[in-house]
Amino acid sequence: MVVPIELTATGCVIVVSFWGWLAVKVIDQGRKLVELGERISSQEKVCGERLDWLRLMEHKLITVGEDTAAICGKLEIDREPRD
Repeated sequence: MVVPIELTATGCVIVVSFWGWLAVKVIDQGRKLVELGERISSQEKVCGERLDWLRLMEHKLITVGEDTAAICGKLEIDREPRD
């Protein structure tokens, strides 16, 4: 069976076009993966900074609570009647 040259050329054009399109899509997906990785890294950094800030605030609140308790204890001692 003999295949006309026009049909073979058309088939080659279609196959080459498909592989070209596929290569472009693969490269585009790679670019998107890199962007996603960068976004994840930046979010991890932001989350780390927020966690550090929350720990600092927790420490300050504990310190304020301890200082307040000490002041209240001191006031209670001063209020006790002396014999």
